Amino acid sequence: MKGKIKKNIVLICILCLLCVLIFIREIPKDKRVITANFLSKKEEPIGYIEEKEYIVKNSDSSKKNNQTSDSQEKNSIINKESKESITAETTESKDIAQVSNYEEKGMRDYNTNYSNINEVTDNYYEGYGEYDSPDGWSYQGDWVHDVIEGRGSMQYPNGDSYTGDFVNGEKSGEGIYYFADGSVYEGAWEHDMWNGEGSFTSVHGFSYKGNFREGLKHGFGIYVFANGDCYKGNFVNDRENGEGILISVQGWTYEGSFKDGKRNGTGKMTYENGDYYTGEWVNNVKEGYGFETYQDENNKKIGSYEGNFKNNLRDGKGIFTYSNGIIMEGEWINDEYVGGE
Repeated sequence: MKGKIKKNIVLICILCLLCVLIFIREIPKDKRVITANFLSKKEEPIGYIEEKEYIVKNSDSSKKNNQTSDSQEKNSIINKESKESITAETTESKDIAQVSNYEEKGMRDYNTNYSNINEVTDNYYEGYGEYDSPDGWSYQGDWVHDVIEGRGSMQYPNGDSYTGDFVNGEKSGEGIYYFADGSVYEGAWEHDMWNGEGSFTSVHGFSYKGNFREGLKHGFGIYVFANGDCYKGNFVNDRENGEGILISVQGWTYEGSFKDGKRNGTGKMTYENGDYYTGEWVNNVKEGYGFETYQDENNKKIGSYEGNFKNNLRDGKGIFTYSNGIIMEGEWINDEYVGGE
């Protein structure tokens, strides 16, 4: 009788064990905990994923591998059968493995350049990442909640490149832009445009250092022309406007008002030999009332003229005073004195 009871107890234990095994087998696979440990890139990293039913998608600690519709698959472990991503809601693991490559094995081991992920990010990328676009551009740098943000570098299909700050996917902050032809812009950015203080050096020989607004020279700046002339002064909408100084390699200097890149208004031009004109200008031409001094080829003072100018010539009423005291006052036409009043 006792042997029969012992036999029944053994059978009951076996049945219970079978029930437990069946129950465990029926636990949904997307609720299983998957963990992997990876070392830093300076050590020999080996990681293990013990569930054969899952694979790991290519990603680093929140790099955005794709900006297209499949981007949600790029940052998570994927259930091979259901094709569903494992996120914070579908797994208890807070150390989901992010690896750079994988092999199909029953027990897979991974070599990786990335450290452990300490927090599950639900299908978005956070931190440093590298991305190669199918359109030809590439990016290496920081991401914040699925958006390029922080410090990074971007290369474009035409050969241009940028290294600097990004905000909400746009170049904003401080950065350097290298053009394919060798030209360089370095300075402030806002909404993908030059905004604030910066400098641009062209491979064609001209350069500018100063303020920009929406990609245009605006505010105070220094512009060096390809021929060596130099303008220091105010800019409005990419042109010399307002007060400024233009220094020519030919030896003359103009200081005064500019409009749309030309001498307009009141200003003083000092010539190489020391003579000067101060007065009114229209489109780079002496036009209106002014005063001018004159010397001969030996730099000997001849005299001075005060009066009206037209097309760079004495024209209209004016007074010419010679250095010997002779005065010619009256009407002038095309730089010639035609008589008194």
